[in-house]
Amino acid sequence: MSAQEMADFIDIDVTAEAPVDPDRGIPEWDATAYDFGEVQEGDTVVYDFVITNRGKKPFLITGSKTDCGCTVPTYEDKPIEAGASEVIQVRFASDGRSGSIDKKVSIFTNVKPHHHTLRLSGEVISTTTQP
Repeated sequence: MSAQEMADFIDIDVTAEAPVDPDRGIPEWDATAYDFGEVQEGDTVVYDFVITNRGKKPFLITGSKTDCGCTVPTYEDKPIEAGASEVIQVRFASDGRSGSIDKKVSIFTNVKPHHHTLRLSGEVISTTTQP
């Protein structure tokens, strides 16, 4: 008997998601966006995003991804224990950029939700003068 036939026989939905562990780690951000206002081209913007575990079990940050090399997140590679917080420092280097900026950083965890988006935005004022 196939798995689907067995599921039909005992009347269960095999397409349903597994129940979420109520005792799992629960990520909570103090903020997910930062507007740095205006900076001069060549300046580096640094902002500390804070993630707190509101759950009962530890969880991990399993990776990160940015939309360009000018934006770099750094964080410790260790479990975030229940009740503890971790700083994800995001640096944006404005070299060679000008105008309105909206940079995204994806942070991945081993608990749901797995994907979190952090944003840095603002205005970079060009240091070059136009003739």
